[in-house]
Amino acid sequence: MTPTELSGYARAQYNAISDSFYSDAELYLHAYNAQLELATKSHCIKGAYTSTTVTGTQEYASPSNAIAIRRVTYDGRPLAIITMRDDDEITLFNQATTATGTPSCYFLWGDSIFLRDIPAAAGTLKIF
Repeated sequence: MTPTELSGYARAQYNAISDSFYSDAELYLHAYNAQLELATKSHCIKGAYTSTTVTGTQEYASPSNAIAIRRVTYDGRPLAIITMRDDDEITLFNQATTATGTPSCYFLWGDSIFLRDIPAAAGTLKIF
């Protein structure tokens, strides 16, 4: 079904084919939001994003077009997802801890991915 056919179908549903109460742009936006909701619930769209880590940097931006993060690897090794509470326990409630090494886990906060341990050398971060 094309967007034009979808618009006509939507207008026919509320019996107003020639009505301009809802613009085509608004109907297309509703269709887009419905598709985004479906993709979010079903995880039917998959992608992998690769980034290079920087020595001593803990925080990395999530891909801007990602709906959800399902898996993160560092140099090909899967990282375990933890919560911020788990991170507090690891760092003994000192978030400013700068222990470096090879990351073994990550947590999400907002639109960022935080690695623990902080990378001691540049590596490849792959986000699925």
